[in-house]
Amino acid sequence: MARPSVKEERAAAILAAFERCVARYGVEGATLERISQESGLHRSLLRHHVGNREALLERLLERCVGTEQDDIQRLFDDLHSGDSSVEQNEELIIAYLFGEMPEQEQLRIRVALALLAAVENYPSIKRRLSQWNNDFIANLQSLLQQVYPKSQAEQCAAVAWGLASISLSHLSMAPLGSAKLYQRSGLKAAKTLLQSLRV
Repeated sequence: MARPSVKEERAAAILAAFERCVARYGVEGATLERISQESGLHRSLLRHHVGNREALLERLLERCVGTEQDDIQRLFDDLHSGDSSVEQNEELIIAYLFGEMPEQEQLRIRVALALLAAVENYPSIKRRLSQWNNDFIANLQSLLQQVYPKSQAEQCAAVAWGLASISLSHLSMAPLGSAKLYQRSGLKAAKTLLQSLRV
């Protein structure tokens, strides 16, 4: 495999610096000056390697959404990988929604929350996150219909919405350091919802 060019490496470093700045300061606070300091690159190089701030924001959105799409695709693959029981499939879904959060995942959550806080000032963020949310719930519904083929689509849709709400609420509490406190109740509620689909 070919080694990435210097331009690609610098673009990746700038995007990573922007991500850290958004997580720390929010979208508005992630200024070019802060991105320059975080990346160790002069401001003039930022535009050269990634374009303007809007282009950088678009890349960050695509990175966040793309990572989530990759995660749910892995869950689809895991559910198709063998003859798992309903209980085992439920555990896979629970692990996906409430699993351990490594440091990179925590950064992603802080970025997502900062993007969400900026939707009123950035219509492009609002459109992209709304689409992501709709896709997330639709994908959960599709997963549930595979795991519980005898359940009605309307019932799977309601449970998917409930699971998404519990999961996103749980994730939103992570920056407070109280995720464990909410996790116990959230897990119980999620398992109750999943078990309601058993026929």
